[in-house]
Amino acid sequence: PLVIWAIYKDKPGYELARRAAARAFNFGLTGYLIVLITLLSGFVYIFTMVVPGMASTNDPSTAFSSAMGMFAPITLMVLIGCVVQIMMIIFQIIAAVKSNSGEDYKYPLPTLPILR
Repeated sequence: PLVIWAIYKDKPGYELARRAAARAFNFGLTGYLIVLITLLSGFVYIFTMVVPGMASTNDPSTAFSSAMGMFAPITLMVLIGCVVQIMMIIFQIIAAVKSNSGEDYKYPLPTLPILR
C-alpha cells in the first residue's frame, strides 16, 4: 500500500487508489502494532512473572505447577494476536474486492491516521 500511495498520491484521477492505499497502510500498521504490543507484553510477563516464579522454588513439581497457572495470560495474549491477524486478513480481502469494483471502502475499526 505504501508504494501504491507514493506512486499515485499526486496524480490526478487516481484519488480512489490513493485513498484505498492510504487506508490499507494505516489499517495494516495499526494491526501490526497491536500484535507487536501484545507480543512484547507477553515477553515482559514471561520474564517478570514466570521465570522468577519458577526459579524461586526448589521443588521441580511445584515450579511446574505454579508456572502452568501463570501461562493463562500468555494464552490470552496469543489468542488476541491471532484474532487480530485473522480480522486483518478478512478486512483487507474485503477492502481489495470493494476497491477493485470502484467502491470507497472504509475499514470498520479505528486506525492510526499516518497517511492521508
